[in-house]
This record gives sequence, structure tokens and C-alpha cells, in this order.
Amino acid sequence: AGGDVDMDRVSVLAGLVQLPFYARELPIAIKYGGIGAITGGLVAMIITGEGISKNEIGTTSEWWSGDTYREYKRRAFCFAKQTDPTSLQEEEPRVLPHYLGLRIAFDALQYARMDRGTQVLLPTFLGAEERLFFITYCLGLCGSVNVAGELSLPLQSFRLCNEAVRNMPEFSEAFRCPHTTTSRNATMNPNEKCELY
Repeated sequence: AGGDVDMDRVSVLAGLVQLPFYARELPIAIKYGGIGAITGGLVAMIITGEGISKNEIGTTSEWWSGDTYREYKRRAFCFAKQTDPTSLQEEEPRVLPHYLGLRIAFDALQYARMDRGTQVLLPTFLGAEERLFFITYCLGLCGSVNVAGELSLPLQSFRLCNEAVRNMPEFSEAFRCPHTTTSRNATMNPNEKCELY
């Protein structure tokens, strides 16, 4: 899978449209947390970073209004400060398309649930479907299994997962993360959450 900023194009390889990311019989939380977040992140790559300076035919152009661009940079800087407090405002944080793809997929999941009136049948506890969504997303981003069947979680992917989910109130609610006002080490539920929309 990949995004082409110059051509405003997203390509999803057929290999992604299978287990563990997609299968018709899977709960929609897994579908949206897997293939939904991946494709959402690819679309986000086109409209963040280099993509904000490309127009619909892929040429460099200042197509955003000055106010819109400044607001985008201000919000993007929030993510950069969380990752590295010494970041410069010009630096585009790596987590941005991951967060935006996750946000798009989660919002789409909520819409699909309302539209279809569907929910996954899991043990009845609050946030079960949301937890399944976030776990699927992070395993898809981070997890790989070697030939011995051992799960590997590369550190950089682990950080990207955490940086994306900690800015979503729905994650903190689903996993009942302590808030930073009650626990100094509550890194997954910071006082200041960043958002793009």
C-alpha cells in the first residue's frame, strides 16, 4: 500500500484485503481498525506534509488560504511538541498521517454503526468494540510474527501507535486510562490532546 502525493493517488495492495485486516465475517471494528485505518492513513499522507503544497494535478501550488494553512501548522505543531518538546514549528511530525487515518477510520466506524445499527457481539463490557478497533490498529501498525510464531513489536511502530491513540479521547475512555491530573505517568491520557479537525 502507498500514497503518491504528486498524483493524488492511494494504492491498496490486494494482500491487505485479507486476514488479519479484512474478511467479510469479521466484526466491523476489526475491519475499520485494520484496513480502514491503513487506507485512512494513506489518504492523510496526501493531504499532510508535502501534500499540502500540491494541487489536484500534483503541481506545487499554494491552494490553502493563509488562515487555513496557519491553523493547520498550529495544530500539527501540537503533535510535534508531544513527541519532541524541542521541535521546531516547521517540522512535520511523523505521527500526523497515522493519527489522521486513525481518526478518519474511527469516525467512519461510528457512522457505520449508526447507519447499520450493528455492533460486535463481545463479552458485554463498556468499550469492547472500541478496544477491538484500537488493538487491531496497533497490531496492524506494529506487529509482525516470525517463523517461530513470536510477536515482534518494533520500537518506532510502537511509538507511532501510542502517539496516535493517546490523542483520541475515545481511546482513553475505552481503556479507562488514568488522567494526567490524577497520575503523573498517565502518558496515554494527556491533559492536552492534539487534533486536526
